[in-house]
Amino acid sequence: MIIHVDLFVRSMEIMLDFYVGKLGMRIVDDNIITGDLVRFVSDNRYDTYRVVLLKPSVIGTMLELIEYIGDRKLVKTENGATITLLVSSLENEIKRLRKEGVQQLSDVFSVSFPVVGDSYLVFYEDPEKNKVELLQMKDI
Repeated sequence: MIIHVDLFVRSMEIMLDFYVGKLGMRIVDDNIITGDLVRFVSDNRYDTYRVVLLKPSVIGTMLELIEYIGDRKLVKTENGATITLLVSSLENEIKRLRKEGVQQLSDVFSVSFPVVGDSYLVFYEDPEKNKVELLQMKDI
């Protein structure tokens, strides 16, 4: 079971505006971490970071946004991350996000799995170019 997905971000405020303000996630926790853990994760580039835990719904995996505090030496991976969010109506979410000014990155795709079943999905980008996939199961 996946508990959370980590995203290292350049601007916590911009990312919170997107994930909380536009996608509707709720903040579970917001904390400053200092010390050995941060130095380990950052290859000794930083001593402190801010961690904000977000929850997309009552159940499910959390999203953990992490922003280093100090000089901006953060090196991003080229591909970033992809976060998949289960939605009850892809059509309604596309309309809602369009009203929020969030543009689709892709067309709507249909995917079929032998065990899981059929689903429809579409991709968006967050402000730091990580992919956000919205997925609707056909039979839910």
